[in-house]
Amino acid sequence: ANANTISDAMHICARKICRHLDLANMHLESSIPTEVGEVFGAVTEFDLHGSSVHGTIPTEIGRLSHVRSIYLYSNELSGTVPTEVAILPVIHRMRLGNNPKLCTHDRSKPLPPAVIPDHLPECPPPSLPPPPPNPSSPTPPGSPSGSKLTAAVTVTWHGALLVLLMACVVSLAFSLRQLSRKKRSTLTVRSSSIDEDDEVGELLTNSGSHDEADKAPERSSVQEGATAIDPVASR
Repeated sequence: ANANTISDAMHICARKICRHLDLANMHLESSIPTEVGEVFGAVTEFDLHGSSVHGTIPTEIGRLSHVRSIYLYSNELSGTVPTEVAILPVIHRMRLGNNPKLCTHDRSKPLPPAVIPDHLPECPPPSLPPPPPNPSSPTPPGSPSGSKLTAAVTVTWHGALLVLLMACVVSLAFSLRQLSRKKRSTLTVRSSSIDEDDEVGELLTNSGSHDEADKAPERSSVQEGATAIDPVASR
């Protein structure tokens, strides 16, 4: 019977036994259904090459117990070739090449000799789980870690620098204040010395005036005595 889609082929093969499934170059643009093992269990040739089939190869393909050849090359299949192809009992030929996103499974579980991988790339190893935390140095609850710890250290360093800068400013202000006080004290002492010199000079001047005043009567008395003596001398 003729079929143009995988769904049509499934309906046909559900009503009667199908030996050959040939949907090559049909541009189906669909995926392989998971019912493939149940509906196409009696198929001996499974050909979907060049039909724009996408998605992954279902693990149920391992239930095609009578299939001898599988052609899935030149499609858009992706993922991993299922290990179930290794249990196909009578498989004779399987072609999977020219599926850019399809890769072979773990090499510890080799494909059967009938599979022609056509240089399919090996699938990357599964990502490893993150390592367990080191029990010797547990992170205390609430303590920063990673980038948080770096940010905390940066903030602490900036805070210490700010404190040091403030201390320098305070010290400089205190030194300037002390210097200003010292200058004012020096000026006060000098002013006091000048005042004292003025007072001494004034005292000396006043003392000289008093001496002159005291000597004036003495000179007057002497002159009077001299006048008194002169008449006697004249006689």
